[in-house]
Amino acid sequence: MSIQRGQAQGQKRKAPLSNQKLLDELFSAQPQKKNRSPAPKPSLPLPCSVPSLRLQLQRLSSQSSAVPRGLRLVNRLASQSAWVILCGQRLMLLNPFRVEEALLFKRLLENNILPAASLQNPIQLTDGSLGGAEYTEALCNMEKQSPELNGRTFFSDPRLVANGFKIHLTPGLTSAERHLEVTAMADYVPFLGLEDLREILTAVLHRKARAVHECRPLKVTNYLQGEAVRLARQLPTNLSREDVEEILLRMEQQLGENSRTCIHGQPFFQHLSDIPSTDQEAKALLRPSEL
Repeated sequence: MSIQRGQAQGQKRKAPLSNQKLLDELFSAQPQKKNRSPAPKPSLPLPCSVPSLRLQLQRLSSQSSAVPRGLRLVNRLASQSAWVILCGQRLMLLNPFRVEEALLFKRLLENNILPAASLQNPIQLTDGSLGGAEYTEALCNMEKQSPELNGRTFFSDPRLVANGFKIHLTPGLTSAERHLEVTAMADYVPFLGLEDLREILTAVLHRKARAVHECRPLKVTNYLQGEAVRLARQLPTNLSREDVEEILLRMEQQLGENSRTCIHGQPFFQHLSDIPSTDQEAKALLRPSEL
């Protein structure tokens, strides 16, 4: 997967609002409609307090055949570029950009191939430079292309190629006569070198890493995190309902149930309020004037 460079559109950070103000904005917001009707239907003003919102949502959910399951979009809060959703009996605030950021990072970790730039002076690899004979042996056992006419073989193992290393092997009659060298390395990642190659071999040798995302060096991981943030910031701030539904679908399919934070450890969801299980519980929270 190649990374397309583009001009990042930074999103302005806004001061967080209180839960009450967020709920007030939700109740005052008009629902989105694809087709404009010629004449708007008259509507009644809705109360904007937390208890009244609970009552309205409880009445809405009681019309269903069962308690809401999964995630249900309620409405968008334009001031926060966020969405209010129903998660079971809880009202939550969703930040779709944090979800997209995590999804992009996961995809980059798994699939991104760092292009390798040819080195003017190839780097010779020895037992000493790799960390020991066992590391050299682990490298030599990795996947290779078919040998060329001169016997030289290039490594094709995705764990090396995706991390930006192009290495070739010239075999010898003994391991001492074997010749290994790095002929190209990724130049997108600053200061990438033999230390990072050793990180890859350590993951292969000691953690039995088979997939690319299991053996990304720290420098490469940090670089891909930055790319995920940059790409996420290019998303439009006014995502449609369909866009957010698609993001949530990919979240459920691609991220584990315990993975609900972005790259920086910020949660996808902010709890706003619980919905009472009965109308009686909801009415008990209301003042007489709100009934």
